Amino acid sequence: MLALSLGTVSVACGEPPSVGAGWPTGTGGETSASAGAVSTGAVSTGPGDRPEVIDVGIDVLVLREGEAVVVTAVVSDPDDDVREGELFGPGEPASYGAMEPESAGRWRSMVTWSDVHERWPLEFEREVELPFVVRFVDAQGHEGEGGVVVRAICGGLTDTACDGVCVDVQVDAMHCGGCGQPCEAEVGACINGLCQ
Repeated sequence: MLALSLGTVSVACGEPPSVGAGWPTGTGGETSASAGAVSTGAVSTGPGDRPEVIDVGIDVLVLREGEAVVVTAVVSDPDDDVREGELFGPGEPASYGAMEPESAGRWRSMVTWSDVHERWPLEFEREVELPFVVRFVDAQGHEGEGGVVVRAICGGLTDTACDGVCVDVQVDAMHCGGCGQPCEAEVGACINGLCQ
């Protein structure tokens, strides 16, 4: 069984998230259905076998503030009796909701920046990798899993996210030089990452 929660891991600016044992490690960053795919389902050999996650992908290169990424999965089952699918990711609760069927063997679920931040505070410099796992269950209770890693970035004028908001630590008086470093009221201004 795959461990599905990263718990309440706190990550300082610039430190990547800790990916627990059993989490998939992929590169993400492609727009095809095979972006960063890691299949952990067993190969099916006959009736009663578990669902096999053939491919897991994402629809955009990266997740940005205010945006969403669609996670897709292609699932095969010899009995054609996959009952349900669920998406898991970092934080608590680990469940990001149901995978919705699109067509025969194809499933999808959407994850927003806010969805992630509600479960696992987004605070980083440059980018952070977010591991996601899809799990499917058939009518006999057999399970198949696969995963993908989504890169979250700020981009634009800043590379830093503080408490789920992209900020410019060179000029932001509440995060001057880094997350959670406010300038005193009498100083008030942040210039080049220093309170002045």
